[in-house]
Amino acid sequence: MANVTITQLPSAGAITGAELVPVVQNGVTVQTTTAALAGSPVQTQTFLTLNQESTLANSRRLSGGTGVGLTDGGAQSTLQVTLNAASGSLEAAGTGMIAKTASNTVAGRTMSSTTAGISVTNGDGVAGNPTFALTGVALAVAGATGTGVLALNSSTIATRTILGTSSQIDITDGNFVNSPVIAISSDPTVPGSGGIVIPAGTTGQRGASTNGTLRYNTTAASFEGYANNAWGSIVSGAGVSAISFGSTGLTPATSTTGAVTVAGTLAVASGGTGVTTSTGTTNVVLSNSPVLVTPDLGTPSALVGTNITGTAAGLTAGTVTTNANLTGDVTSVGNATTLATVASAGSTGSSTAIPVITINAKGLTTSITTAAVVAPAGTLSGSTLASGVTASSLTSLGTIASLVVTAGTISTTPSASTDIANKSYVDTVAQGLDTKASVVAATTVDITLSGAQTIDGISIVAADRVLVKNQTLSQNNGLYLCASGAWTRTTDMNTWAQVPGAYVFVEDGTTQADTGWVCTSNAGGTLGTTAITWAQFSGAGSGVSSITFGTTGLTPATTTTGAVTVAGTLAVANGGTNSTATATAGGAGYGTGTAHAYTAAGTAGQVLTSAGASAPVWSGISGGTF
Repeated sequence: MANVTITQLPSAGAITGAELVPVVQNGVTVQTTTAALAGSPVQTQTFLTLNQESTLANSRRLSGGTGVGLTDGGAQSTLQVTLNAASGSLEAAGTGMIAKTASNTVAGRTMSSTTAGISVTNGDGVAGNPTFALTGVALAVAGATGTGVLALNSSTIATRTILGTSSQIDITDGNFVNSPVIAISSDPTVPGSGGIVIPAGTTGQRGASTNGTLRYNTTAASFEGYANNAWGSIVSGAGVSAISFGSTGLTPATSTTGAVTVAGTLAVASGGTGVTTSTGTTNVVLSNSPVLVTPDLGTPSALVGTNITGTAAGLTAGTVTTNANLTGDVTSVGNATTLATVASAGSTGSSTAIPVITINAKGLTTSITTAAVVAPAGTLSGSTLASGVTASSLTSLGTIASLVVTAGTISTTPSASTDIANKSYVDTVAQGLDTKASVVAATTVDITLSGAQTIDGISIVAADRVLVKNQTLSQNNGLYLCASGAWTRTTDMNTWAQVPGAYVFVEDGTTQADTGWVCTSNAGGTLGTTAITWAQFSGAGSGVSSITFGTTGLTPATTTTGAVTVAGTLAVANGGTNSTATATAGGAGYGTGTAHAYTAAGTAGQVLTSAGASAPVWSGISGGTF
C-alpha cells in the first residue's frame, strides 16, 4: 500500500471500540486502543454554558432566580442577565415609596390624610421621613392643660367645670377628675313662679311612713304630710278643716270649710254682753236674764226683768214689776208686794226628802216643805232597780255595798285586782294561756320581716301587730310590729319568759280571720335560737270549720262547729261491726260479708251447722257418722 499521510485519512467519528491504534507520545510511536483515546484527556476545567451540555462533565449552566432571567443573543452574541416580574417592575418604578400590588408588579405610593386634624409631611419619603402631625381642634385638645371637661368653641378647646346653683343643686367633682355627684341642696329653694308637682296617689298607695313626707292624696282630694308619726291633711283649696270658738259662746253657723259664718252670743267673759237683743233708748230691756254683778242701777224709771239675780249696790225704783224672782239683799221694795219670810237661813231637804216650794201669782215664795224621794227610771232605790230601768238607761251605779245579778255581759278585759272578769278571760287563764293583744293578721308562709306588705290578703302598714308563725327558721316566729324598715318584736313578747303559753287572736285575713293561736314552746328557751311553734287553739276563734268521717260510715248528727254529736254506724274496715244488731243471748255471731250479725238462740243439745254463705243454723243430732 502506498504511503498515506494523516491528512489524507478520513475524519473519524466518535471514538468507540477497542481496536489498536498507533500514537506518537513524546516522539515515540506507541500503540493504544480507541477506548483509551476516548477516555483521554480528562477535562479538569469548569465551563459555563447556556444550556446543559452532557459532553462537558465539568460544565455549569447559567440559570436565573426569582426576579432574574437570561437572554441569549445567539452565537457570536451575548448572554444577558435581566430583571423580570416584580424586580423588573421595581426597576421601572419612579421615585417615592413602593408597594407590591401583585405577585409580579409594584407601584409608587404616598402617605396622606383625608381626616381633619392630621397633616402629613414628606408623604412619599423622597425628601425625608414622612411626618404626621395634629392640627386644628385635635392639636388644641392635645395641648389642653389642667383638669375639667373640654368644650369646643369653633376651632379652639377650653376646659369647663359643671357648677350647681346655690340653695338648689349641689355638685361635687364637677371637673370630672372623679365621678361627679349631683344632688339636691339641703333646704333647697325651688325657683320659678308656676308651681311644683309632688307625688300623688290614693290612701292605699302611701309610701314609707317617714316624718317629713309630703304627697297629694287623690282619695281625700287634699295635700297631706306625715308628721309626729301620723298622716295629716294639709288644707289647700278646701279652706279651714275645722273651727272652734271654745267657751266664747260663738259657733259656726255654716260649713266649717270655705267661707265660715259665725253665729251665737259672745259671752261676757270673752268681752260680750251674753245677750242677743237690747231695746229702748232710756229703758234698756235685756231679754236673756243676765246676772248683775254688784252694779249700781241708780234710779231707773222702769226696770223689767224675767229673772234678775245678783247683788245690787243700790236700787230705788218708782215701779218694779216682779213677775219672776227678786233675790239677794232687797232693802227697799218700793211698790212691790210685801216679801214674806217663809224660811230660816240654812238648807232644806235631804237624801230621802226634797224641798217643795210654793210660789203665789205674784211670784213670791209662800211656803217651803219637803217630800219623800221617789227613784225615777234609770236610778237605784236601795238595792232594787226602779221600775222602767234598762241597761241603756242606767248609766252609773256609784258604790254599791251588795249587788246580785242574774244575767248580763261584760265585754272588757279586767286589769285591776278588783275588776269583774268575763267567762272568756277566766277560760283563758284556766287553760294556762298568756293572752296577748290581738293582731291584725297572721302569716301563712315564710315572709321577709321588713317593710309594709300584704299578708293573708290584708295590707299591713307601720305599727300593725302581726302573728308570724310560718318562718323557715322557726326561731324567728313570734309577734311583730310592722315598720318601714326592719320589723321588731312586740313588747309583750320580746323575752323568752313571755313566749310559753302565749295566746293571740287574729282579727282579719282571707284564711286566718277570727282564729286563735297558742304558742306550744316550753320554758327555758332562748329568744332567737329556740324554735317558737304555734298551734290553732281549740275553742277559740272560729272553732271547727268542718268535720268529716271519711269512709268510716259515721256522720255528724248536729252542727259541724262547736260541740259535734256523731251518728251512723262504724264500718268493719275501721274496727266496727257495720251493724246495729243487738247480740242475742245464747246466739252466735257471724259475718254477712259486709257486717256482723247474730243468730237466734239455740236449744240445749243443738249444734251450729254452716249453711255456706247464708246464716248458720242450729240443729239437733240424730245419729250418724261424725
